[in-house]
Amino acid sequence: MLEGGEIRERGDHAQLLANGGRYAQLFDLQARGYR
Repeated sequence: MLEGGEIRERGDHAQLLANGGRYAQLFDLQARGYR
């Protein structure tokens, strides 16, 4: 995942979600709109 023009997190979708970092936070925020 890029943030501020730098790579902050690496991995596929499942790995990034499991890490619980910024990618997971943003994904959860977006997914709430569909629940």
